[in-house]
Amino acid sequence: ILLSPAPAMAYGLGKANDRLASYGLPPLANVANGYSALAEIYGKGANRSPLLVAFSFPLDWVVTLPSQDVNGEDGTIQAGEYAKGDTATFFVVPDEKKAENIQEKGKEFYKNSLIS
Repeated sequence: ILLSPAPAMAYGLGKANDRLASYGLPPLANVANGYSALAEIYGKGANRSPLLVAFSFPLDWVVTLPSQDVNGEDGTIQAGEYAKGDTATFFVVPDEKKAENIQEKGKEFYKNSLIS
């Protein structure tokens, strides 16, 4: 009997929670069945400020991470099923102040913050 090998998982709930624990943060919980998890540092290059990004995504989606070279970091953290056009993209709004209450932000904030 031939068995198909399990797909190699570069990400997953265990690895994401290990990374969160290494920073003293609580683990991700309640990741839906059929989803994987990611915890990755955005801003490893000298040209960005580091942020820890964590989210879940469908198991069959492809993850893309920023590239690093001598000029710094380029790109973003993204997961998607590109054939269908479904993606989740991490996007940093430049020069925005902390939003104490996101519900109080006006239309201009969302116009400049959301991408489609």
